Formats: sequence, C-alpha cells, structure tokens
Amino acid sequence: MKTTRPLVEGTIDKAFDLGPLQGLDDLPRPGRPGQITDEDRAWALSIACKKPTDFNYAQEI
Repeated sequence: MKTTRPLVEGTIDKAFDLGPLQGLDDLPRPGRPGQITDEDRAWALSIACKKPTDFNYAQEI
C-alpha cells in the first residue's frame, strides 16, 4: 500500500482518540486560514460538473 508504519500507527491512535470515522479526517493545522469560501467551492464544483458544450466549446475532451 506504499505507506509507513508511523503513518498507520498515527491513524490508529487518532481513531482511538476521536472515533473511527473522525480518525480518518485531517486535523486542523496551524497556519494561514483558507481563502476559498464554501460558496466559491460550490460555484467551482457546479462549473466542473457541466459539459464543455454547455459553454459553446466545439468538442468535449
């Protein structure tokens, strides 16, 4: 699976502390907060799910 023992052990420790499903999620990290809002993400996802022909492009790739 191309992983390391410390990564597996860390994931297991998080699962014991937070629960099995929450242990798989990333924990908050320090640093600059994200600049993309949920509204912006929804817009980008709506564009990505459309076909190129919806935007008058000649062909789909």
